[in-house]
Amino acid sequence: MAGAALLPGCGSSPVKPVSVPTDGGPVHPGSYEDGFVKLERLAGSTFVEILEVRARDDDRLFFCTGVRGLQVVDISRPSKMSTLHQLASSLGSAQYPRCQHLAWDGDIVYVTNRGDEIQPQAFVAAFDIGQSPPREIATYRKPGRTFEGIAAAGGRVYLAMHKDGLAVLEREGGTISERGVATGLVNAWGVAAAGAHVYVADGAGGLAIIDASDPRAPRVVGRVETGGAAQSVFIDGAVAYVAAGAAGLVVVDVRDPAIPAVLASVDTPGSALQVAVAGGRAYVADWNDVRVFDVSNPAAPRLTATERIDTGEAFPRVLGVGAKDDVAFVGEWTGLYSYRFVPGRDAPDVAFSERELEFGTVPSGGADAIALIVENEGTAPLVAWSIEAQGSALSVDRPQLVLPPGGRQAVEITFRPDSAAQMTGRLVVRSDDPDEPTRFLPIVGNRGGLGVGDPAPEVRVELQSGGEWKLSEQAGKTVLLAYFATF
Repeated sequence: MAGAALLPGCGSSPVKPVSVPTDGGPVHPGSYEDGFVKLERLAGSTFVEILEVRARDDDRLFFCTGVRGLQVVDISRPSKMSTLHQLASSLGSAQYPRCQHLAWDGDIVYVTNRGDEIQPQAFVAAFDIGQSPPREIATYRKPGRTFEGIAAAGGRVYLAMHKDGLAVLEREGGTISERGVATGLVNAWGVAAAGAHVYVADGAGGLAIIDASDPRAPRVVGRVETGGAAQSVFIDGAVAYVAAGAAGLVVVDVRDPAIPAVLASVDTPGSALQVAVAGGRAYVADWNDVRVFDVSNPAAPRLTATERIDTGEAFPRVLGVGAKDDVAFVGEWTGLYSYRFVPGRDAPDVAFSERELEFGTVPSGGADAIALIVENEGTAPLVAWSIEAQGSALSVDRPQLVLPPGGRQAVEITFRPDSAAQMTGRLVVRSDDPDEPTRFLPIVGNRGGLGVGDPAPEVRVELQSGGEWKLSEQAGKTVLLAYFATF
């Protein structure tokens, strides 16, 4: 295609302006540099099941993993990260230590384990990282309860316990004791503490604020709905940033803890799981990717960058993020990555509405079409100068498109098979996105197995209460089958 070659990036703004001919001829891409630059993947972090990431000002970073427990990393050189310690509690499984959340109070670092089929009883463990080598100095368990997020300050520990509320604990030497419990919470998950107040990401209950000035009588004093399921909260001055699951990033004014007020809510395409704030930017682990928002004005967050972590897996999972200055530390399920945000670089950013396209059963000689939404999440115009469907019987309705920042447009992919055989192909989009100049989207048609309208096979389930449940006996009823894995 004449004039459609991608130009090398060589500046913080386009050195070749986007050209959109009025005569229907080929479009010409601009040339950009990415504003969110990958520095390194931490060596040795392969399939560690990263769950939470936190960075602190002394150039140490902590992250929880399911396979290797608590990891302590030197981040003084973000492009040359190095592991300092790997810590696992004496109460955890030797094979799967399952560190889920973490907090610190000086040199004392606390981790939680919610309990599972391998280690049924939930626990809190405290490590002294000021010693060489660091060692476990205290543990805490409460029969019948499961633990989630944690915060610590001034010798006190604040522990989320789902529907059982927020426990206020105190550590004295090698003993951790419960002082009081704030009840009235829906699903206490993430925790942050500032002064006498504790901020709880309370699942469907939104953001709850607890007055813990009297540790024996902590009480909920304020609450605000966030939508979604609040997972994580980060306090920056008088502002709370909440990762609210399907509701995205929610910014809350907490100057008056009794009357918190939502300043802004920004939907995200994934599920917002953790948020960290540094340098006037909020970094959100959004399952599908990490997203960067300018929050210099907290009431008007502005998306400035996104990053898909390319692990070679079909479905990467970004579950945690920490931040220090202009560097973000991204916890993808299988490894830890560092990225630097470079201000002033405007660039396009291509995004798809789907991770994979699947056509159902289409008979030979028939046809089906799927509309894929292509979006420009960047800050400069996006030129997709080549859109191609690779695979037998696949076609697209347009070879190119141009999208302004924030623009969206549907690309229709049609499948016209000449046999009943399974077809695998892909959509290939080449654009002037500097980070992902070529994007691939898998496509499958006539996949083997059950299709819509096919008779369901028999399913038999032994009930815990006794007896058997059979799918064939549910004819005429609505049945929801949920398949999932537990960790």
